[in-house]
Amino acid sequence: MRNTCFLIVSKLYLEYCKKMNIENEKNLKLLNSIFNSYKPSYVDYENIAKSSSKILMSKTKNASLFGMFYPYPEIQEKFIYKGKLVKDPTKCDFTYYFDNEDRLLLTKRKLPQSHLALIFYYHYDSYVDFVWYLPDKNKIEIVGRMEKLDGKLYRFLESMIIKKEVEAYIEYVFTSENRIIQKQFARGFLPGGKDHECVTSFSKVDGA
Repeated sequence: MRNTCFLIVSKLYLEYCKKMNIENEKNLKLLNSIFNSYKPSYVDYENIAKSSSKILMSKTKNASLFGMFYPYPEIQEKFIYKGKLVKDPTKCDFTYYFDNEDRLLLTKRKLPQSHLALIFYYHYDSYVDFVWYLPDKNKIEIVGRMEKLDGKLYRFLESMIIKKEVEAYIEYVFTSENRIIQKQFARGFLPGGKDHECVTSFSKVDGA
């Protein structure tokens, strides 16, 4: 009986691992597709800045990556931002550029030593792709996607490590129970080339 139970558990575990491996490879494939699809530039930033219908600025008090605003306002309820709107450009950490439909197209984030990160947002019917571009290095640093399912916020998928391709990601899945399931995956991160995977749950995320 004990051996039978062990075999059943082992089989279920192997099936779970196979399912997770398929999901991980699917997410990496999606992120690499985003990485290879967009070629943002400083000229794109200048064009958006000139044509924006609304520009806002904020000063942060915590280690925020994206700032106060997201393409989907629902995300702002899930990711805690500690800061305030400001009017003085010399005091802001983030500048947000909106179009005439009030869609967030670009976030400019100040980095140490006067460097910039430009976060471009590409809007589609049920999702928004985003690309972090570092103009001083002419390099894409981070890519990702924010998705809706049946009109409701579903998930936030973001790359973690980009070398020649995306090898790791972090995913936030928003449940109907107002929980956030966070998953981190990194290919070949552990000793011996083993993959790293970690799943946790929160009610809100501080400083995303």
